[in-house]
Parts: sequence; structure tokens; C-alpha cells
Amino acid sequence: MNRALMTKTLFICCIATVVTGCKFALMVTADGDVSSSSGTRDCAGGTICEFEITDTDFSETFTATAREGYVFSKWQSGGGYLCANSTNPVCAVSNVPATGIPGVDAFILTGTYFYAKPVFTFVGIDTDKTVFVTSETYNGNLGGLTGADQKCNTLAAAASLPGTYKAWLSTSNGSPSTRFVQSSVPYKLVDGTVIAEDYADLVDGALLAHILLTEEGSLPLVINPGPNSFLPVWTGTAPDGTYYANSGPDGEMTFNCADFTTGMPIGFDSGVTGYPWSGGAPTQPGDIWTNGGGADCRLDLPVYCFQQ
Repeated sequence: MNRALMTKTLFICCIATVVTGCKFALMVTADGDVSSSSGTRDCAGGTICEFEITDTDFSETFTATAREGYVFSKWQSGGGYLCANSTNPVCAVSNVPATGIPGVDAFILTGTYFYAKPVFTFVGIDTDKTVFVTSETYNGNLGGLTGADQKCNTLAAAASLPGTYKAWLSTSNGSPSTRFVQSSVPYKLVDGTVIAEDYADLVDGALLAHILLTEEGSLPLVINPGPNSFLPVWTGTAPDGTYYANSGPDGEMTFNCADFTTGMPIGFDSGVTGYPWSGGAPTQPGDIWTNGGGADCRLDLPVYCFQQ
């Protein structure tokens, strides 16, 4: 059989196990699963699924899905492997184009085996996400969202904190609701204190604890000794994680220090702020942590940083 015919015949094979027919074995490690477009040839992780193809009208599409802590890398390469080295998690197998080609039926009856095996790579399993308020302060010119994120990551790296971080900050260009990885694991301070069980809990209007530790594990800067004395924090963000802007004294909207790109007042422009401490309660009731007021763009204030 010529090479072109062989290639088309390979597409026939898809998971087999009986005595006669072209046989295709799908081998899936416990790191992921493979689903089929028909729903009849799914293959769970940790199993070898086999099918016998005895006709020339077989067509199926397989999709590899990684389990928690893993990512799909490619399809295994080697002799007899289909979709070899493809980095597309979708592997289409079909012999429909082979219908009517002389010799295909005879080849099917040889019982030849072909294979497909998704390769998954371990990337780690998140058990929590770190949150801190910056030890450094900045005026309203944070460099926009990108500049604020850079400030978070610089401080996190200096404190040897794992992962990448984004600022809890909103502008007309984006907000935590659109920029954040909405975590399904708890958000914790650097000492392990849980402030929210997951992203949904984070944006429900109240925190489980105050964000009162910096990346170094120290208390943030204070205005003066006493309750409610900690500096407010630049946020520009509503309790649900969306963009929020203040109104000026005559009802006009302000624009969060020109999307946090200026440290100078522009008309009534100011920046929305939150307060990391609302008194003696162990939890942070209400939305004051992110939407507690506004501040002159010239003030030097910290930023909240969240691991992604």
C-alpha cells in the first residue's frame, strides 16, 4: 500500500480491542482525561481505551483536558501514534476520505494497531493566593494598570513571595472583574490569615479579615496613632470588583487621577480609595476596604496586591 493510502487509512483507527479490524488505542495518564465528540468514546485518566474499526465511515474528534495542576502539552510522538507532536488538544480522526479507496478494507482487516496519547505537564496546584498592601506609597500616578501591577510584582519579588501579582485597581481600561484570575482557592495574607474563601467571596461586599499586612508581614503606614489611622489605599474599584469613580462637589464625575496616570489635581479629579481597617471588628464589614472615599491625586498612598 502506498504512503498516501496508508496515511488516509491511519485516520480510520481510533480505539480498538476485538480480534479483527484496524485497532486504535487511546492511552490516557491520570493527569487528564479525553472526551469524544460523539460522547461514546470518552476515555478517563488512568486508563487505556481500545476500539476496533471494521468499516470505512469512522469519524471522531478527541479533546484532551488536563486535570488540576497540569496543562496539556502535546500528543505523543512515535511510530504508530496519531496527531504526533501536535500541541492542539483536539485530535480529529476520520477515515471518511478513504471510502472507496482500493485496499482500505483489506488493510482494516489486518488488525494493525495505532495509538494516541496526550502528554500533560505538571505546573503545580494552587492551595491559596497571597494578598498584601504595599509597604511603599505612591501618588496618583501609578503608571496606570500596568505600572501598578509592576509595583506589586517588584515588592513581591523582593519579599520572595511566589507567583505573579496584579493591583486591586480599576481604570476605564480594566478592573479586577475583567483582569483577575477569579480564584477558586482562598485569598490569604502573608501570615496565612484568610480574607476570602475564593473570588466570589472576595467581591460579596465584606472580607473575612482586614488586609493589614504588607508583603514583608508588617503593618502598613499610619496617618497618626489610634483607631482608623492607617493610610487609605488607591483602588478605583467597587466592592464587586468593577470600575468605580467618585462624583465631584457638584455631581460631576471624577476619573481616578486620569486613570491613575497623574499625581496632580485636574479640576475635581481624585482617586477612589479604600481603608484597610474599619475599627475594632475582626472582620472587614461592608465595602469600606475598597470603596471608602476619595483622595487628592497628590497624596502618597499604598496599593492592594493580589496573586493571580
